[in-house]
Amino acid sequence: MLKVLLLTDRLKYACGVTTHLYNLIRYSDPKKIQYFLIAAPGDRVNDFKELNIDIFLSERISYENRSLLNIILATFAVLRISIKYKINVLHSHNHYVAAISNFVKKIIKIKTVQTQHNLFPQGKLRQFNSDRYIVVNKDMIKIAIKKYGVGKDKIFEIRYGIHSNNEWFEKIGRASCRERV
Repeated sequence: MLKVLLLTDRLKYACGVTTHLYNLIRYSDPKKIQYFLIAAPGDRVNDFKELNIDIFLSERISYENRSLLNIILATFAVLRISIKYKINVLHSHNHYVAAISNFVKKIIKIKTVQTQHNLFPQGKLRQFNSDRYIVVNKDMIKIAIKKYGVGKDKIFEIRYGIHSNNEWFEKIGRASCRERV
């Protein structure tokens, strides 16, 4: 069974990423993938608790609380979870937590995936900082390749709102999606 630790910002109702993660977990096959989640607390935490997954809440993982100290402490928290639960993949949902995942990867052997939902103003952290990438549109693919030098073979597009029982998924094949990512 694949064990995936999802890393994101605050769990809130007014957030497309939170809804995306909720649906990802809800509609995945729990016999094939076991999800774990680390995020900052928010008004949607109880919805995730109903999905019967292990949830770890920390203000240090929040983008709005980013600092060198919080990156270091969050890195050790993710490292501890990854070792304890034998996590196979760290799946981050913004560049801040992707940086944390990348630091963990430097300490233990683990795969990293980053879903790039949007771009943030350029700061000190890299926008693309993972082994593989999921992007939500073709424009993001162009930006990743041209501006950030990401290899085309490391990027996979999955648009918002596509349920896994969708005919598009059937046409290209679920296995193909899983293998590319």
